[in-house]
Amino acid sequence: MTGAAGGIGRATAQRLAHEGMRVVLADIDAPLLKSVTDDLSGAGHDVVAVPTDVSSVQAIEALRDAALDAFGAVHAWRGIMADRVAAMGDGVLHHGFGG
Repeated sequence: MTGAAGGIGRATAQRLAHEGMRVVLADIDAPLLKSVTDDLSGAGHDVVAVPTDVSSVQAIEALRDAALDAFGAVHAWRGIMADRVAAMGDGVLHHGFGG
């Protein structure tokens, strides 16, 4: 979930976690991201935080790798990253995000 440190991204991440999903939290604001991660982890949710600048292909690839390392697969993604990955074309998708 990109934008997970605040606003709609945070609310969506919280909802997904409360629904029992394992969630990879991503945001460029590392201190706020840590706060959200600590809150969700402290409540018993299975979450991983990855500070991410979605304007960087390398950062998105690192996010993909962290998600796969943590959970073995990615079944859905939400937030800015969904649009960013689509704009990048098949390269990222075929290397772990659904390909």
